[in-house]
Amino acid sequence: MEVSSPDESLSISNYVDEEDKLLLNINSYRLSLRKPALAENDSVDCPADEIADQLKDQPCPAVITPRIAEA
Repeated sequence: MEVSSPDESLSISNYVDEEDKLLLNINSYRLSLRKPALAENDSVDCPADEIADQLKDQPCPAVITPRIAEA
């Protein structure tokens, strides 16, 4: 039986919390644009992680400032 250290489990829970916060923030933005919210999909975690790893050291091509619709 493998036992993980407390630091290891803490970092995993922080990672999950960061993913949840990111999805929440993306959905808040999408809802402000009157777009449907995105749902979490566990079957795409591995490909998404691989793509993120490939892109993480790439510079952003441009800064996009979101438009806020006037009421």
